[in-house]
Amino acid sequence: MTSKEREYLKILGERIRGFRAGRKMTQADLAHEAGLHTVSVSSIERGIANSSILTLRNIAGALELTLPELLAIDEKDLSAWENEAEFAEILMRCKGLAENDRKTIIEMVRVMVERMGK
Repeated sequence: MTSKEREYLKILGERIRGFRAGRKMTQADLAHEAGLHTVSVSSIERGIANSSILTLRNIAGALELTLPELLAIDEKDLSAWENEAEFAEILMRCKGLAENDRKTIIEMVRVMVERMGK
């Protein structure tokens, strides 16, 4: 396994942890919902398990995500995702908000990112 592949698994694990935390689920909750063992969820979240597509589909379903949403990592920019778990947790918390509130948050983040990029 290459270092880039190991980094991808680590980031994917961080995303899963963030989405799980955003739903206020424990590893045991996620394992139960996805039909996995808690040890498996822990290994996946730590980025040391190379999971099958079916396992990832089950995790995505348990987190009320689509598989593409779960796997959406820009491979050209892997090192820029150091705080991915925090972003994923924020995204999951935003899912429960009213549409207008989500739009407001998205616009605020967009403006902040544009200002920081200048």
